[in-house]
Amino acid sequence: MRQIFLPGPVFTISNYREKARSKDTPESTDEVKNLLLGYFKSIQIDSLSLDKAQIKYQSLIENKRSVFEEDNFSLNLKNFILDQDAIIQESKTMFSDEIDLVFNNYSFSLAGGKYEVSTDKLQYNSRTKSIVIKDLELAPNSEFSDRIQLGMQFPSVSFQGVDIEEFFFDNKLDLDKLEIDQGNIEIGIDRKVAVKSPGNLPKNAKKEDLG
Repeated sequence: MRQIFLPGPVFTISNYREKARSKDTPESTDEVKNLLLGYFKSIQIDSLSLDKAQIKYQSLIENKRSVFEEDNFSLNLKNFILDQDAIIQESKTMFSDEIDLVFNNYSFSLAGGKYEVSTDKLQYNSRTKSIVIKDLELAPNSEFSDRIQLGMQFPSVSFQGVDIEEFFFDNKLDLDKLEIDQGNIEIGIDRKVAVKSPGNLPKNAKKEDLG
C-alpha cells in the first residue's frame, strides 16, 4: 500500500474479563513479526497517518476498573515493511523508518491518584529516539494529605535516547539524557502546595492512572 490516511478515527476497547498471560502473547518484535506474517506473506505501507484520532479504553474487571480516554492524538508512520525473508533492521522501530506519535492536551495521574500531571503536548519520535513534553505541570490532588507535598512546572521536558520497544516489551526505560527547560519546583512540609483546580487543566484533557 502506498498511503493510508484516517481523519478523525474513533477506537473503543472494552475489557470485561482478565486474561491469563500465555506463550501466545507477543513479547518481542520477532514474535510480533511472526504473528502478523501468519496472516500475510509480506506487508508494506509507505505512509500511515491518523489525524485527530480518539480512543477510549475501559476495564470492567472487578477490582481493576479503569478508564482511559484520549480525544486528540495523531500518528504518522513511514515505510512500514514486514517480509518473511527480510531481517529486521536495527535502524527501524516497530518495522518502520519513523514513528511520530503526538498527544495534545494530555493529562494523567501518578502515585495512585495522589498527583495530577497535565501537559499541553506529548510527542514521541522514533528517528530522534525522544519524548518531548511541553508545558508540564504536576500538583497534588486536592484530597492528598501527606506531610510532604511536591509541585512542579516546566515549560519543556525532553527524554533523549528512548528505546520504545524495550519500554513496551521489557517495561524498562533507559535514557541517554534528560533535559529540563527552566521551570519551578515547590516542596511543602506540613503545608499545602499549589493545588491544581479543574480550570487549570487543558481543555478536553483526559486522565490516566499510572499507578
